[in-house]
Amino acid sequence: MNTFCCIPYYSAERMASVVLSVCNYWGKVLLTLNVTN
Repeated sequence: MNTFCCIPYYSAERMASVVLSVCNYWGKVLLTLNVTN
């Protein structure tokens, strides 16, 4: 919990890139599902 309170800037940047890649991944998954259905 303590680490969550003091998140450094680089961690936030890393978090943003992780979120982007997750969105990218789900976008591809949904696209594939739409194509198969």
